Parts: sequence; C-alpha cells; structure tokens
Amino acid sequence: PASAPTAAPATPASPTATATKPASKVATAPRSESTEPFDKSAAATALSQAASRASACRTAGDPSGTADVSVTFSPSGRVTQAMVQGPPFQGTSTGGCIARELRAAQVPAFAGDFVTVHKHVVIQ
Repeated sequence: PASAPTAAPATPASPTATATKPASKVATAPRSESTEPFDKSAAATALSQAASRASACRTAGDPSGTADVSVTFSPSGRVTQAMVQGPPFQGTSTGGCIARELRAAQVPAFAGDFVTVHKHVVIQ
C-alpha cells in the first residue's frame, strides 16, 4: 500500500497524487502570473536578434527595403502575432519569413495585458 502513492503521480486522475504533492501546484503555476512589468530592454534585444535573422529572408524577385513589423507579446513573454505592415513586403514570401523570425522572439513573463511594439527590419 505504501508504494501505490509514489506511483500515483504518473496517473493524472489519481486524487492521491494531488493530495500528497502540494508542491506540484507551485511548479505548474503559469509564468504569466508575473508581477514584473513588461521589459522593454529585453524586447528590444530579442527583436534585434530576430531582425538580424530576418535580414536574410529576401527571396529572389522580392525588393529590398525596410519592413515595418507589428509584434504582440502575451504576458507569458511569447509573441502571439507578428504582422508585416504595408509595402514592400506585406503579402510576399519575404514578408512571411520576416514575420516567422520575429514570432520566435521571447521576453520574460510580465504582469498586465498584451503589449504591441513595432520593429523596423532592413532587407537588402
């Protein structure tokens, strides 16, 4: 009988697992419950790194220039949306690549609502 509760955590439906492991509640708390404000410096760094990767996105036939990208971070710190705004890259394969690279950015979790920032990406 003593060995059954130690094997129970692998079974999600086991009421013993939640009763005997109160520490698991702390470990599974969402990181989005942060009390820290949005870190603008971390966002600038993450987006600059993503923009560096995106600078190699130009595909044959697409123009060079600057892409204006709207990037939205959720309180978890992950990007929920990255949209290329206007010409010359909106709706192009290069624009899709730029948006994909910026969606990979991440910042520390923060308190509050979603935050949208803008980033200019130079494509040569």
